[in-house]
Amino acid sequence: MSKGFRSLILLLLLSSLHTTYLQSIDIQRNTCSRESSCSKCLNVAHYCGWCTHPSFNSTRCIPHLDEDTCIEYSSNTSYLQHLSSSLTILENYPLGSSRGNQIILTQPQRVKLELRLGETKSFNITSSPAPGYPLDLYLLMDLSTSMRVGFMQIQSVSQELVDTVRNITSDYMLGIGSFVDKPIAPFRDGSFGRIENPCGPRETCLPTYGFHHSLNLTQNFTLFNDTLFRQEFSRNQDNPEGTFDAIMQSAVCTNEIGWRPNSRHLILVVTDGTFHIAHDGKLAGIIEPNDGRCHLEYEGDDTFATYVESTKQDYPSIGHLGAKLQENNIFVIFAIGGAANQVHLYNILSRELGRSWVAKLEDRAENVLDIISDAYMSLSQNVNIELQQVPGVRITSTAQCDQVSPDGEDCVGINLGDQAQFRIDVTLEKCISQTAVGQINVLLYGKVGVEVDALCSCPCEAEAVENSPDCSDGNGTFVCGICECNAGRFGDICDCTGEAPQDVSACIKPGSNSVCSKRGQCVCGRCECDQRHDNNIYGRYCECSDTSCGRVNSMLCGGMERGTCACNQCQCRPEYSGSECECSLSKLKCIEPGGNGLVCAGRGTCNCEECLCQEGYLGEFCQYYTEASDCLDNVGCAECAVNSTISNLSDCRSVCANNHIPVKTANDVDFINNYTAGVCLREVPNCYFLYYVARDDNGIVLVGLVIGIILLVIIKVIFYYLEYREYKDWDKEVRDAIASKFVEAPKEFHKSVIQETTNPAFGLKNKQPLDISGYQVQSSGPPQNRYAPLQESTTM
Repeated sequence: MSKGFRSLILLLLLSSLHTTYLQSIDIQRNTCSRESSCSKCLNVAHYCGWCTHPSFNSTRCIPHLDEDTCIEYSSNTSYLQHLSSSLTILENYPLGSSRGNQIILTQPQRVKLELRLGETKSFNITSSPAPGYPLDLYLLMDLSTSMRVGFMQIQSVSQELVDTVRNITSDYMLGIGSFVDKPIAPFRDGSFGRIENPCGPRETCLPTYGFHHSLNLTQNFTLFNDTLFRQEFSRNQDNPEGTFDAIMQSAVCTNEIGWRPNSRHLILVVTDGTFHIAHDGKLAGIIEPNDGRCHLEYEGDDTFATYVESTKQDYPSIGHLGAKLQENNIFVIFAIGGAANQVHLYNILSRELGRSWVAKLEDRAENVLDIISDAYMSLSQNVNIELQQVPGVRITSTAQCDQVSPDGEDCVGINLGDQAQFRIDVTLEKCISQTAVGQINVLLYGKVGVEVDALCSCPCEAEAVENSPDCSDGNGTFVCGICECNAGRFGDICDCTGEAPQDVSACIKPGSNSVCSKRGQCVCGRCECDQRHDNNIYGRYCECSDTSCGRVNSMLCGGMERGTCACNQCQCRPEYSGSECECSLSKLKCIEPGGNGLVCAGRGTCNCEECLCQEGYLGEFCQYYTEASDCLDNVGCAECAVNSTISNLSDCRSVCANNHIPVKTANDVDFINNYTAGVCLREVPNCYFLYYVARDDNGIVLVGLVIGIILLVIIKVIFYYLEYREYKDWDKEVRDAIASKFVEAPKEFHKSVIQETTNPAFGLKNKQPLDISGYQVQSSGPPQNRYAPLQESTTM
């Protein structure tokens, strides 16, 4: 490429960039210019600022890029009120360091953002596992009689259970709780003798109970083992259990259970039954919803605390339970026995609940140790984030790790020494009056506090001067460089009362003769635009509207995903163009599937997802030649091949040029792969066909037909002919039917539904009634002949 040509290309590129830049500036100016106060100016777009210069005589809301128009050059002072969003890291302790008795697994720990309305700021969160992190494990057992065998197995491996936890971390605590169901009918058996001993006369067991907390979290293995062997069974009436009541109390009773603030909290739920959910309590007449609070009390000499509101409050809902687990930073491991469909049910519950893991418990609970180990490893190696949203602020996260989950939200396969990283985007969607405080939970790894302040007001508004002498001797408030007039006063400096005749020339846009574009009123030399709920009218001459742009698919500028309307013009997103944002700049639809991978096969340009082919080419992807020399030289050869059978191809050699060999290939793909082939299109009256022209290694031209296309055309013609014949046969049958049934007696076929009847006695005054006993009635003929004399029949 010559140096001059490269310079030309560079010049064209720079010119295009400059044009795009100028268009962007114009769009920003139109967007900002609609606002008439400093606060509204800051909130319309993050690039808008308010000029407070006293002598500024234009629209004061301007883009930041026009700041030079709002500078006092004698003092080099800018009068532009333009607040910029900022991000401050408040706490950022290193990973693996200690803060008190807490090991830092996530950084930063606290951030603060100051945001303009609609603007987004981003920061990264990094998490890394550390050995020996504290763990609190609460064993929550279903002690209905159906779990007898499984529980006995857990008792027999109590030492191995402790060893399994110890292999995970040396800093661990264990606790014990159990549940059955609400001690009220129909959830328990209320028949005689079954309330105190629901197991019946052959066996003794505890009365039905909702939840018992038997052992606070402890490092005393002997106490844990003794408590585990003291547990007793009970029984309820139906298959579902009061699982949700038990999990709720285990989660919210922080002090009673003994959850440590700086440890990982796990609840191991072992059950073989399904669960009751919110509103099931109505079966027992319980209508009070679950309040999500702790209600554990020790009664008498009991060694366990009982859930005392079990018969007064309904079961919690899934959403309520999930929120409490998140609030208290607790994970649940479901070890599910019984039928396989119950595991499926708990998998569905886990997706809705979050913060949980499900495994199938073998018949004798022999795999409970593997469940604990596998669940902890899975939860700790898969790092995911919970976002606590706050009103007016939108927080989103994106995983940025070597391995991510299919939905792109979680980092997976994180081991010791690895780091999980997330990008956090924070957007201010609504102005808020006070600091918004939120929290980002990196599950099992810590949390990040987020504080957001809104930059929605101008500092100059705090310096407003009421009844200012700058506003026509005290007829308004001077704020941010302009006068806000008192009632009954108008004008830039509140010098108009509206009583004197007005000069409307200042309200007419140059080149127009309409006052305020017929969409407002001229008041004291300024346009006051009409206020409409469905259309924002603005501009110096009320010339701008946000609903006057072109539409695509009945949507302004093609919809929000394509662009927005501002001052009668579409502001297209980067991936769209056109006056109505109707054109996508994507070129994917201009690349032929299975082709050479080039846009429009390298023979055209992509415009609005359609190929504009260079001269001599056509087709959806410019894949066909029409005037290439090889195509034109071999037209006759290809036509001969079309009209010949495979066995008679040699007859075409006289038509084909020297060294040109016509072939009919059964596999066009092989033909293309073996040689560098071009596709030619030939149109003749009532027909067209495609053919390849290629040169082999010896320079011999091979003319190959696109057999597939020809067959499709032939099949189409055959089907058309068969359908035509079928239609003609049907048409003949219909015509024959009409001729035989309707043509001979059309009056009978189209006989009117109206019948006329003449009263034979009508008009007979002072006469005897007509005797018609000797007459027969005819069904047709004129009324006067409708009655004819009966004729005597002759019997032979």
